[in-house]
Amino acid sequence: MHRLILIEGIPGSGKTTISRRLADELSNDGYKVLHVNEGGSHPADLSWQSILTEKEFKALVEKYPSYKEVLNKHTLIEDELAITAYTCLGLDKTSDLYKYLEKREIYSIDADIETFKRAHINRWKKFVKEADKDAVYVFECVLLQNHITQLILEYEADKRLIRNYMNDFVAVIKDMSPIIHYLAPASVENAIRHVAEERRPKYQDRQDIWIDRVLDYVRNTPYGKRHNLKSIEGFIGFTSHRQAIELELLKALDIHVNIIEHENRNWDQVFSRILEWPK
Repeated sequence: MHRLILIEGIPGSGKTTISRRLADELSNDGYKVLHVNEGGSHPADLSWQSILTEKEFKALVEKYPSYKEVLNKHTLIEDELAITAYTCLGLDKTSDLYKYLEKREIYSIDADIETFKRAHINRWKKFVKEADKDAVYVFECVLLQNHITQLILEYEADKRLIRNYMNDFVAVIKDMSPIIHYLAPASVENAIRHVAEERRPKYQDRQDIWIDRVLDYVRNTPYGKRHNLKSIEGFIGFTSHRQAIELELLKALDIHVNIIEHENRNWDQVFSRILEWPK
């Protein structure tokens, strides 16, 4: 039995849709399933999580007493560190509290690649050690997307470095008999343009457009600056590059992999390909 199921792929590939459907299917089959979406309070991942010392966190609660309950609800205290899923707090993204927590994320601080890797490896080791042995964990985009995006954009890592980096993570999770279901849309451009439109807010005066935030991040990274990635076309080009690297990497990793190429967002067909794989 695969105790750790990882749903991976580029934005718009169907990760959220498929991971939720798989979690429901496994639950209906009688398995104890722990499904964690991207951005929630996560037992292993550090994306969308701020990292403070316990002392800093207590001072923050004292400074914002009206948020004490929600801060405590979405914060895990581990090894004298307070890890907060700040996107779950219901904060306005322009608020001082949100901006402060956002800047304390491992993806935002000026960390060298070894510090970045060590922080994640330590958290994954802790997760594997404490994971419920009777449960099946379904995670989306925590192994490839977040790490490889950072490795390329911020650290401009080459294929060899990426492969060695990911092999170290696979070694940590090996005892959970993990599997990666990789969703690979036939057209990267169609996937990105569709998800950009899909995540556009209903009210146009809201300053929360997903593609604008993505482009703002990408264009200001070392890779983005060097390749002049300023438009959605540039992001599509980068995403095509990322998917190609990931597909090549998956052939080299010592882990069960199910690559599902699909087109036209046919989720029933994609899901049937997942069910074909032995539990």
